[in-house]
Amino acid sequence: MKTSEKRFARWGSLFHILGLTAFLVIVFLPVFSLLAEAGLALVSRGPEVLSLAVPSAERMTLLLRSGLFSAATAGAAGLIAICAGSLLWRFQRKPLTYVRWLLLVLIVIPPYVHALSWMAVGDLLSDFSLWRQLSQELARGWIPAWWVQTMAHLPIAVGLTLVGLDTVDPSLVDAARAHRSEIQGFLRVVLPLSVPTLLAGNSFVFLLVLLDYSVPALFQVTSYPLAVFAEFSATHDSVRATAMAVPFLVIGLPVLVGAQRVIRKATLNPRRHRDTWTSPAAWPPWFSLLQWLGLLVLGLHLLVPLGSLTLLTGSIGAFGASIRSAGSEVAFSAGLCGATALLSLPLGLAVARHLGRRTRRSGLWWALVTIPLVIPAPLTGIGLIALWNRSGLGLVYSSDLMPLLAMLARFAPFAVLALYVELERQGPGLLDAARVFQKSSAHGLLRIRLPLLAPGVFAAAALVGGLSAGEVGSTLLVLPPGRSTLALRIYDYLHYGASETVAGLALTLFLLAFSTGLLASLALGARSRRVRPATRGTT
Repeated sequence: MKTSEKRFARWGSLFHILGLTAFLVIVFLPVFSLLAEAGLALVSRGPEVLSLAVPSAERMTLLLRSGLFSAATAGAAGLIAICAGSLLWRFQRKPLTYVRWLLLVLIVIPPYVHALSWMAVGDLLSDFSLWRQLSQELARGWIPAWWVQTMAHLPIAVGLTLVGLDTVDPSLVDAARAHRSEIQGFLRVVLPLSVPTLLAGNSFVFLLVLLDYSVPALFQVTSYPLAVFAEFSATHDSVRATAMAVPFLVIGLPVLVGAQRVIRKATLNPRRHRDTWTSPAAWPPWFSLLQWLGLLVLGLHLLVPLGSLTLLTGSIGAFGASIRSAGSEVAFSAGLCGATALLSLPLGLAVARHLGRRTRRSGLWWALVTIPLVIPAPLTGIGLIALWNRSGLGLVYSSDLMPLLAMLARFAPFAVLALYVELERQGPGLLDAARVFQKSSAHGLLRIRLPLLAPGVFAAAALVGGLSAGEVGSTLLVLPPGRSTLALRIYDYLHYGASETVAGLALTLFLLAFSTGLLASLALGARSRRVRPATRGTT
């Protein structure tokens, strides 16, 4: 090997190690600092810490309510996803494949934007005497919170439903269609084979809803995550908040382990079969009706926020006035989201390379990537406060680095997963050819590997940027004095009801999130069209 090649390899290894180290430090150090404080507190405050870790009767009731609420949301989203997903499953040829990638656009819309949208719908209905009483009854409580959370997380459920359906071998589908009716084959063959992935998707939605306090709080419902946040706000005691969050780990870790094993198995064995639907499906009328109703509900996910926020904003002038009134927040949010997206890429690339390896270490890295998904957002913020609110670290604690670190800790795992999917979709034959014909390692990296990886990099950056734009749970705790993001300004206004100003700001956030998600979906869609012809026709 040439000296330049050796030097390039050493630098590559160094950057890889730095990326892995930075990921572990940024994502886990805040939580580890909380766990360390809690461990030390067990010595001096053992009974108090243990009493908080084991919920009292009142907090146990609250935890059960939150769990049942999350289960009801996941169940409703799962049923709608089966109806809509079984219809989208047929869309395997362009241009209908863009409907699938539209799901990625919808994922990044924050749940509280959906809350404002449906609040606006309720206000519109209250103008009609026939609906006034109903709209007033549904203005607060568990039912509207359940509906909003179901709508907010429906794209995730539909997306994972499609993953499960795509893992079914088309030859089994053909055999079922030859010997049974269309619906019998679907219910007796396709659904049982895809049940593990469907359950994994429902489990994922369950965890996301369980850890979110923003939507229940808007509908004046107290959830367990809100109790953790309120405890820290009242006492500023990170140990008490950490102890109260222990039930989340007890519930979330087993659910997450089961879900990530199923999803990992599905992604490690990507579908490389021919198209499933070589001839149109002859569904019974009742099932076709359910499919189109499910797709209609999925469409409401996009149309209701766009329509209600536009109508509530009133005019282009009012929309412009809303943006001008929050100019500093918009600029600050754009800078934070851009920095988070860019910094998450080297972290994601470093870790994503380990997820696809068939070794024992890959299982460990899968756990390290998915465990942050069960860490409540307030706990991330509390951990950063416990880590940096110390003498001599005031420059960091009072700076814009705090919300940036919070966003990276929450959303860097999403960059890892997006880049891992892109790495898995790259053809090994092209990479082997690159190794043979490349003039040097740098030449192969710049001319082949990076161009192949570019759509996934772009999609990961857009996804992280879109998710960061709507972040509230952790940045609420760590923003420096005098700073605010667009998302926090909207969330604060929401507690006082819908208005033209908050609708204009929410519409701005919606359009920003929608744009980033659309760019990500177009990038992945372009990549899908480029790799699909190479795999079509194989068995």
